[in-house]
Amino acid sequence: MNNLSIECLSFRECSKGFLLGFANIRVNGWNMEISDIQLMEKDGVKFIKMPSRAYEKDGEKKYWPYIRFTDREKGDQFSSQVVEAIKFYRDFPR
Repeated sequence: MNNLSIECLSFRECSKGFLLGFANIRVNGWNMEISDIQLMEKDGVKFIKMPSRAYEKDGEKKYWPYIRFTDREKGDQFSSQVVEAIKFYRDFPR
């Protein structure tokens, strides 16, 4: 996973609670694009949430991700790489 080339294609700011905005990314090694990844920040730590759908259970709104990692370590690595790609995009916009 460390050798993946992840590129942020666009970023839309949206400050709402822990949410900083939405990104569209390309995973070049997999020939895949993912839209609407959420960039979050809590206690000074940035991380991502994959696109998800809302549903209601017992009167409470919950979210189910369309894409998820079954290996926590790989998911954390992917999240870190996406956060870095978003940072690069924001620092050096096209």
